[in-house]
Parts: sequence; structure tokens; C-alpha cells
Amino acid sequence: MKTIPVRPGIIPNTRNNPGELENPDLQDNYYRMNIDKGNHGFGGKDALMMGNIGITGQNPDTPYKLKVFENSTPFQVTTDASGTIWALIGTDSVFRGTTGIYYSSVKITLSQQ
Repeated sequence: MKTIPVRPGIIPNTRNNPGELENPDLQDNYYRMNIDKGNHGFGGKDALMMGNIGITGQNPDTPYKLKVFENSTPFQVTTDASGTIWALIGTDSVFRGTTGIYYSSVKITLSQQ
């Protein structure tokens, strides 16, 4: 779990809407997104690396624990004419099994520049 990064992102609506890449055979049963989220411990053009979901001293009897992330690197994005943007938050893992993650809240603050 220490290698599963949390990735927030803001994408202008002036580009293609975020979605899945075409993958007609889906041999691995996984979808790929059409955004640049970065890889491993590095952010990309559309999302940054904010931390990982690992919990120090995790107890197997309490597998879920609240963990707070704060972004100290503001995004700068230009909206379309209607003021629309896409916001995303997710994880990125090379682990091929199921990982249970629950987001209890996400707060986004916007300001006009």
C-alpha cells in the first residue's frame, strides 16, 4: 500500500473529456484513461502525486483508517467559455488485485485569477 499514490487532477473542458482509451480486445480487463496522470511516484500534465494510501503501523483488525491529504501545489487551469472544468481524484497501482479505498470527502477550492 505504500506504493499506491493518490492523484488529484484538474482538466480544462477545452480538451477532450476524460474517459477511457479505446482498447478493443481488453486482454488484461483494465481500462486506460486518456489523460496524463503521471506514473509511479511522479505526476503528469493532468494530475499530480499527493502522497500514498499506506498507513504506518496498520492493524489487520482495523483495515481502514482515515488519512488526510492536502495539496500545497495549486493547479492553474483555464476554463472554457461556460466556466467548466473536470476534477478527478484517483489512485495508480501496479498491484493486480482488488484494493478497497473509500473517500469520505473531497474539498476543492476555486479562485479566479
